[in-house]
Amino acid sequence: MLIKYKKEAILVLVAIFSCIGVSYCDDSEVDNVLEVEQQLLESMQSRYNEIYSSVLKEESHDKNNASEIDKEKYGRYAVSEENSSGKVVKVFKDIKGLRIVKRLHEFGIYLYSINANQIKLGDVLNQIALSADLKIEYEMIEPQFLRKRVDLSLKNIPLRDLLEIVTGIFGFDFIQKENNPLKITIPSNMGFERPEDYFQNKIVKMYRTLQIKYPNNENIPETHYKLANYFYSLGLKLFASQEYMVVAEKFPKHPLAKESLMKMGQCFMDIKDLQKARDIYNKYIERYPHDEALENVYWAITNSWFVDGKYDIAITLYEKILEMYPLSGLSSKIRERIALSYMKTGNYSKAFDLFIALKKRINPVDWSAENDFLIGESLYQMSMIADAFVVFTSIVGKDGLDEEKNSLAMLRVAECLDKMDRCVEAIQAYKSWMLEADKQTYGMFSIGKCLRRLDLYTQAIRVLNDAMVLNDTDEQDEDIKFELAMSYYDNSQYENALKLFEDILSDESSEKFVDSNFYGAESLFFKKDYKDAIPFYEKLVPLLVMDTNRQQHVEKRLAVCYQNLGQFSKAMETYK
Repeated sequence: MLIKYKKEAILVLVAIFSCIGVSYCDDSEVDNVLEVEQQLLESMQSRYNEIYSSVLKEESHDKNNASEIDKEKYGRYAVSEENSSGKVVKVFKDIKGLRIVKRLHEFGIYLYSINANQIKLGDVLNQIALSADLKIEYEMIEPQFLRKRVDLSLKNIPLRDLLEIVTGIFGFDFIQKENNPLKITIPSNMGFERPEDYFQNKIVKMYRTLQIKYPNNENIPETHYKLANYFYSLGLKLFASQEYMVVAEKFPKHPLAKESLMKMGQCFMDIKDLQKARDIYNKYIERYPHDEALENVYWAITNSWFVDGKYDIAITLYEKILEMYPLSGLSSKIRERIALSYMKTGNYSKAFDLFIALKKRINPVDWSAENDFLIGESLYQMSMIADAFVVFTSIVGKDGLDEEKNSLAMLRVAECLDKMDRCVEAIQAYKSWMLEADKQTYGMFSIGKCLRRLDLYTQAIRVLNDAMVLNDTDEQDEDIKFELAMSYYDNSQYENALKLFEDILSDESSEKFVDSNFYGAESLFFKKDYKDAIPFYEKLVPLLVMDTNRQQHVEKRLAVCYQNLGQFSKAMETYK
């Protein structure tokens, strides 16, 4: 990751100096500068790859002085010359193979040109500092790095830009403050917690520098666009949208304006500001009413309604796109979304029919395992369990099914077996699913239910107790507690069952309230605790108006309780 950001920082730097070089040159020099810039780009790319693929070996004549950094005093041969335009320049050529030319630009800025052929980095930096009348300090730089040799060819660039290039070759940086020495240091000394943070910041600063220094350069829209893409790649979608907006609004006639508007909409889709995304897409339609990409814009708008959960609106708009573009390359995706929208509204029958129609319509090569999963899910939700089982079994582990869907397909296989009362197979299927999924509690709960249905109450109680211990949310707490209570009840451990039923009954809004009341009463009855059972049964009578069979059972139990307590008149009254 770090090397990626280093490489990107250097390449951005080279691109920026390409623009800078052109902006500082006279018209007569443009062709020559472009050639030099191209050579620089190729040289920097080659040099960078060389740096990070292997450590450069020292030349044999440097080995005797490996512990020393060259400390010669430079500048003895700085001379004034005239260039081809008759302008006076200063030339520094103390070291063979190294030439630095310094000239004063008409705007009062000193520009530097440098040619270095296999010159030590330390020598290059020292000579640059000398040419700029600066003292130089090295901080946290290992001496061997200053002995690395570099090839450079740069023309007519400011001092800071020159230092950016030279220090950036080896991943170094510099600090230059007025009246202070030029300090060459490493990124970790620049106040950033992580090296990649440093290079990310550097890339952004370089783009910003170009935009501020050269606002009228023809490449400025592209720098905003590239900076937006860079922000987007870092997950900074809001920052990216602002850069895309600059291109779309400030440079509406630029070739990147349309794409920037589209990508700005995508940024707001990603951060779930869906209305803002729709506003941007609608602006695209207004601005480019006859654009060939309008189909994609309509698709994006409709997707925003889908993501917003407005499935009825999405269905209408998806169908409208199909009418407008009957031969659309997006037609299969649109039909998938329509079917999925019906699933989201709970209309599984309609979704199933649409998926089957789509499967017949398209090339089998283009059909995805994920669509088979959705067919299986529709069947499952329609309680067509045997058919759903066949579909889910056929796609588990299949290519094209992502990890989440594959895990859910494995769970559905287990649940289908469970619902078909194939409990032994279901237990094995749940165990297989638990190896893949991070949901041990639900798996153990389901296995416990299967064991109870197999009358293996002792094993069920052990597994369900483990599930209770593992469960760290309230989501399944009541279901596990009730299933454990029923396992105790079926195993005639009425005291343990009653404690759990009473715990559930403490919440009158519980979905298990009536069943817990009923089996709590039954537990007391089988314990022959008739006195305490009576209030439970009496509370149940009005709650079972819609369940005649159970209501009659409760009334008979009440009568038996009164009879065993010797309250025969009440028993007779209850029988009536």
